[in-house]
Amino acid sequence: MSRNSVIQHSLPCPPLQQEEVDQLIHGMLNSCGGECPLNEICHKTVDLLRECDTLEYIHDPDGVAIFGDLHGSLYDLFRGIKDSGWPTERTLIFLG
Repeated sequence: MSRNSVIQHSLPCPPLQQEEVDQLIHGMLNSCGGECPLNEICHKTVDLLRECDTLEYIHDPDGVAIFGDLHGSLYDLFRGIKDSGWPTERTLIFLG
């Protein structure tokens, strides 16, 4: 891929040229006094994620326990359940 080729992804936003990406990185590394471009990137990312159909919004007044990829480890599963409290009324989310 050449330096000037377009970086594309599946999110619904206009593609960036490599030069624009380089400018953003340069700006983040060398400025961040006052108006930091990282703030704009974070806000745009949040806006894009809100548009995704794959996200699920969860509200549970008892709290939410999120389990990462357990890779089949029963020990990690039992430890996580113990740490989150059992029996529980909390929502348990398993990522894999």
